[in-house]
Amino acid sequence: MASDDAPEGFDRFRKPRSRPPARTPEAALLGLLDGAAGPEDLYEAVGRVRPLVSRPQDPADLDRALARWSPDHGPGALGEAFRGLLGSPDQETALHAAESLSVMEVRYSTQIERSRAEGNRSRRAFLYAGLADLAGRDGALRIFYLKEAFAALQELSADKALKKDDILLAARIQVSLGRSPAAARLVEKALGSLPGDTTLLEVLADLRFRARDYAGLGKVVAGLERDGSLGMSRLAPAARRWQ
Repeated sequence: MASDDAPEGFDRFRKPRSRPPARTPEAALLGLLDGAAGPEDLYEAVGRVRPLVSRPQDPADLDRALARWSPDHGPGALGEAFRGLLGSPDQETALHAAESLSVMEVRYSTQIERSRAEGNRSRRAFLYAGLADLAGRDGALRIFYLKEAFAALQELSADKALKKDDILLAARIQVSLGRSPAAARLVEKALGSLPGDTTLLEVLADLRFRARDYAGLGKVVAGLERDGSLGMSRLAPAARRWQ
């Protein structure tokens, strides 16, 4: 087929590129908005995107994600990806993963010290909980961070300054420390001040299910059903089996 008869949009595959390809969908979208890229650049960029936990990882992708990462995002897939590379048979890859995790830890520590100086105990608890997640299977270190997070929440509780997000975090920490009954009591107490709160009821249902307290679980589900929240909650599919 002659060049002039090629379908519209295929010229780009025959002509040398006048600019480097956009590496990320965000870069392609910005280029599309300012006229520096076309729709095909966005399609290609989207096609190149892979989850950070997929293997083999592209070190450049991980480094770009780390450059933009902050403790506000939580360790998430990035922390999981680096932890997965710690056992790599390639020493350079394993060292790079260890150094990257150290960078994340330092950013957490910096934010923790700032929150301590500002007297922001809620944020301090959130950051320590994130550090615990980053520690992964390092049991002793994980438990230490969880206890530090819970200590900050206890300070808030003593001042009667706990908000709902703090209560939910405290319950999650108690579960992580193997204290599910204490987490359930905490949520029940919170429901005394926030009766009918759908999020708290869902957490309590999870805790009842963990404890195999099916009678208690049924009461929670019935409560959600009474106030019309059951159909909108994430428990709706499972609740059909519990009722």
